[in-house]
Amino acid sequence: MIFLFLSVLSSASIYLIFNLFGRYRVNLLPAIVINYFIASSFGFLHFHSIGEAASIPFEWIPTALLISLLFITLFYLMAITTQVMGISVASNASKMSMIIPIIILAVLHQSERLSFIQSIGIILALAGIYFTSVKSGDKSNEMKIIWPFLLFIGTGVLDFLLVYANQNLLTTSADDKLFTSLLFTLAFGWGIVAIIFSSFRKKIVFNKPTIIGGIVLGLFNYGSIFFLLRTYASGFAQKTVILPINNMGILIVSILFSILFFREYLSVKNRIGIMISLFAITLIFFA
Repeated sequence: MIFLFLSVLSSASIYLIFNLFGRYRVNLLPAIVINYFIASSFGFLHFHSIGEAASIPFEWIPTALLISLLFITLFYLMAITTQVMGISVASNASKMSMIIPIIILAVLHQSERLSFIQSIGIILALAGIYFTSVKSGDKSNEMKIIWPFLLFIGTGVLDFLLVYANQNLLTTSADDKLFTSLLFTLAFGWGIVAIIFSSFRKKIVFNKPTIIGGIVLGLFNYGSIFFLLRTYASGFAQKTVILPINNMGILIVSILFSILFFREYLSVKNRIGIMISLFAITLIFFA
C-alpha cells in the first residue's frame, strides 16, 4: 500500500513541476534531458548501494528501447499539455489512458475479462477526457484539444508496455530497480539525440532554472516509475485494479495541486468531465 501512495504522490508532483517550468522560464528539452540523467544516476546508485549485481538480459533491450522512447516523447507532450491547457487536463488525459492497457489485457487474458459495468466505465472515461479538455470562450482551444488526446493514446500504450514488462521480463525486486534504471538511461540517450538535432535549428540553453528544474523533476520521475513497478510486484491487487486506483489517486491529487497552488479555473464542463472521469474509474475498480 505504501508503494502505491508514493507512486501517486510522485506522479502528481510531476504536473506541478511542469507548471512551474512555464512560470520560471525553464528550457523544456534540456530540463527533460537533465531529468533523465538524474533519474538514471539515482537508479543505478540505489541499485549498487544495496549490493545487487547488475546484469542486463538481452531480451529486455527491445522493450526497454520502445518504453524509453515513449518516456521522453510523452514527457515533452505532457509538459506542453500542462502549460497550454492546465494540470487538470493533462493529468486527466494521461490517467484515463488506463483504459487502453485494460482493454488489451482483457483481450489477451481470460482472467482479466471486462464486465459490462467496466465497459460502461471505459466509455465514460472517454467522455470525461473530452469534457475536461474543453475550454469555453477561446476558439483556438478547439485545435489544442489534440494535445490531451495524443497524450491519452501514448500514455495508454506506455502503461501496457510497463505491465507487459512486469509480467514477462521482471521476476524480482532487483529486476524492478535495474529495469527502471535502464529505462531512464536509454531515455537520456534519446534526449541527447534530440538535443543534437535541435541545436541545428536553435541554441540550446542550460541556465540555472533549467538545471535545478531538471534535477528536481528527475527525482520525482524516478520515484513515480519505481514505486509503480513495486506496487505491481507487491501482489496488492490485480493489475487491472491497481491501474484505476493509482490513476484515480493521481488525478485527485493533481487537481488539488492545480487549485491550491495555481488557482486553475475549471468551467462547469471541466468539472463535469472530472466527475465523469472519477466515476468511470470507480466503475472499473468496483465492478
